[in-house]
Amino acid sequence: MSAEYFKARERALLGERYDTLYAAPQETAARGVTVSALRTTSEEFAARADFPLRPSPFCKAAFVVEQPDFKPGRHPYHHAGVFYSQEPSASSAAPLLGVKPGMRVLDLCAAPGGKSSQLAAALQGQGLLVSNEYVAARAEILKSNLERMGVSNAVVLNETPARIAAALPEFFDRVLVDAPCSGEGMFRKEPAALAQHCEALVKQCAELGADILDSAAAALAPGGELVYSTCTFAPEEDEGQVAAFLQRHPEFTLADVLGNVDYPFGSEGEANRTGGLPLDVSKVRRIWPCQGGEGHFMARLVKAGTPRALPAPGEYTPEEQLWLAAAAEAGKKAKGSKPQKAAKPADARSARRENSRVDLLSFVHAFAPEVSDLFGCSAALSRALNLEERQGLARTRLEGARRLFDELAAQGGQALEAMPEGLTRPGRPPEETEEQLAAVTAALERVERLRSMALGEQRAVGDPAALAARREELQGELDRRKTEYEAISIALDALKRANTQLQERFSPELNRRAGEWMARLTGGKYAAVSLTRELEAAALERDSVLPRRSLALSRGTVDQLYLAVRLAVCQLCLPGEDPAPLVLDDALVTFDDRRMALALDALAELGRERQILLFTCQEREGNYLEGRPGVTRTALRGGGA
Repeated sequence: MSAEYFKARERALLGERYDTLYAAPQETAARGVTVSALRTTSEEFAARADFPLRPSPFCKAAFVVEQPDFKPGRHPYHHAGVFYSQEPSASSAAPLLGVKPGMRVLDLCAAPGGKSSQLAAALQGQGLLVSNEYVAARAEILKSNLERMGVSNAVVLNETPARIAAALPEFFDRVLVDAPCSGEGMFRKEPAALAQHCEALVKQCAELGADILDSAAAALAPGGELVYSTCTFAPEEDEGQVAAFLQRHPEFTLADVLGNVDYPFGSEGEANRTGGLPLDVSKVRRIWPCQGGEGHFMARLVKAGTPRALPAPGEYTPEEQLWLAAAAEAGKKAKGSKPQKAAKPADARSARRENSRVDLLSFVHAFAPEVSDLFGCSAALSRALNLEERQGLARTRLEGARRLFDELAAQGGQALEAMPEGLTRPGRPPEETEEQLAAVTAALERVERLRSMALGEQRAVGDPAALAARREELQGELDRRKTEYEAISIALDALKRANTQLQERFSPELNRRAGEWMARLTGGKYAAVSLTRELEAAALERDSVLPRRSLALSRGTVDQLYLAVRLAVCQLCLPGEDPAPLVLDDALVTFDDRRMALALDALAELGRERQILLFTCQEREGNYLEGRPGVTRTALRGGGA
């Protein structure tokens, strides 16, 4: 079912381009590694790597491994934090942020840590990296990977994005949101992604991504940059998500996603995937399977304002110093909490192990005298085994050549005493010729792949005449929409002016009455209520100087506050001479017994003026009001009262 839904949707969106864009150049997902600048340079890594690779088109620090059976987790470079193993196109998002040393960077959905390690490499040990993962088990994996990669200025959090935004508003210079998505780009790599895929999952992930983006926007400092990325093709999670975000956040502008890098990759976004909302799709980026990746989408958003000046190298603000100190202390506690094994006395087994170590070093010194530890022994033995394998292959070839020589001699062939006239011996050894031939073959394969990609993109663009006609049609539609926009803008301005006048007349009396109700509902603890023009409420405690916003109040007090506002609005808006009934549905469900008693006493008094219908799924409200004059208790089907 999942595959049919996906194919039907994509064929409807892409038409004849579907087969071209989804035609991957290889049958299985490509393997790749991303080199950490904290350990080495890409050039030095390429020169020293002992497995076949080629540069990735998606990131200057990434390489495509051309060895299908390569096991990155078994390689010494992996354990030394020299590279991070990930699918090549997965390394494309992090460089787009343009991170510089000294910045404050937030990776909001960071596990397992590939992109965080790239951001840490860009920081070069200066500034602050906060890597967050909501799932606790994955946060542990994230921490382990960052430790392995040698990151010293990172803080790992296990928090919700909303709590981070509330605790650190407008704190970060850069934010990366590699959002949890429906994973349509992972279908080949992870069959489970295809098995669980459905339309409902796409909608759920789109809603989650929108919430995370809103939190990221709140945490980003003025003038900061946010990169949003997914590994899916779903319009609701890609172009449509970004277009909707810009509608909710006019303080952001869409920037060219390639503005911070000097190399191109992938293709522009798709205009028919924005959900009808305006979006310059030439500024976002997609990676299709035909381009060598598994499927990614990226957009870069810039927040209005002036970026903060970065500190001098090696300097931290007091707030950053507290963060790093807290992270270091947490690391010490985590290590200290592990039970330490008691040291065992030396015994025969330890002596045998030491003897084995000495014997191994003596054996390895016969062909690698520079080795001094077991790690060096492992590397030397690996090289020796590789040479032995090559030697065995050479022997097999030599034996084959000798058999061929003997067969030719048996058929009357004669060995040449000298080179025939006009022939010369090769000027280079066979090994060098073989290496150069392999290099030329690899270059030809790269050119052929680039040619296939170019042909695919050319077919995707379509017929020029049809594009021109479509452009003219869209221009007419744009002119019409501009006219509508101007008319709507004029109407909105008029509505805003009318709303302002209404609020100026309405707010003082509403504040007074809401304050009176709040005092009664809290037993006099709170004396006044103030509402902004956006109807955001704050309550002033008796004998206090400053009011407290709803975010700083307990859940029960917030519910008391908004019940007071509702009752005040009821008195102001519903006529007293012909009172309409007031309906409250589970309005007291979060109140403790004391708050409930105060609220019911106040409602009973208001009930003398107008009818009040209080629906509740609990028995305690009815029990409290039992026997009061004017109170009728009715049990409804299902157990409510």
